[in-house]
Amino acid sequence: MKKPRVQIGVVVLIEAHDHDGTKVLVTRRRNDAFIFPSVWVLPGGHAEKGESLLHAGKREVEEETGVVLADEDMRLCGLWESCYPAQVDHGPMKKHHLVVFYRAIVHKPTTDLSLHLQEEEVDGACWMSMAKLAEWIEVEETKEKVLAEIRRERGQSSQRDYFAPEVLAAFKQRIPGDHGGGDGGGEADRQLVSIRFNHQPGQERKQLGPHSYDMREEWLALGHRFVLKHLLDEVARL
Repeated sequence: MKKPRVQIGVVVLIEAHDHDGTKVLVTRRRNDAFIFPSVWVLPGGHAEKGESLLHAGKREVEEETGVVLADEDMRLCGLWESCYPAQVDHGPMKKHHLVVFYRAIVHKPTTDLSLHLQEEEVDGACWMSMAKLAEWIEVEETKEKVLAEIRRERGQSSQRDYFAPEVLAAFKQRIPGDHGGGDGGGEADRQLVSIRFNHQPGQERKQLGPHSYDMREEWLALGHRFVLKHLLDEVARL
């Protein structure tokens, strides 16, 4: 059996500084993406042959968001190994990635960093406050616990059916509270979301207004959450 080669991905955690605190840029993958559709991630992608990791991170950020980073903004902050499928009972490994995470601290307010999203890759973007990130990570960890309970109740032996509609509906009912990123979050949170596109099949692509997301429904990618959690821990120690 042919073994999958390890592909290298580069992801960048971008921090900007507003008068009300530090913000981190997260983007939402298109809802028709082949891998992780509609999942929130930090901007990034694959390094091309012969390309340095630093250049790959800067290139991907500019292509996906329009934000231009300088070499001196970037520093290596972590690695994440990703295999697909993630469980042995799902079959032989088909994809194997090593994701290199950079942290880019931009000493500018978000209002000076105009976003121009790449429609082919991204359908939303948001400058997240540290408080909102901490809340979202808490919700994500609660999701995992609730989904594990649902799996046991359904007699599942794997995570294969975690995203079935009935499972999603069940865990949403079990996570109380209003976790909307726009509704209930105040005017400042509503202004965080910059843009979102409509990619429904058969419909004309059009730019929509500010997107109110629900943390109980929308997902933050696991490896990206891991890095963001370490950022929050580091900030808390300062």
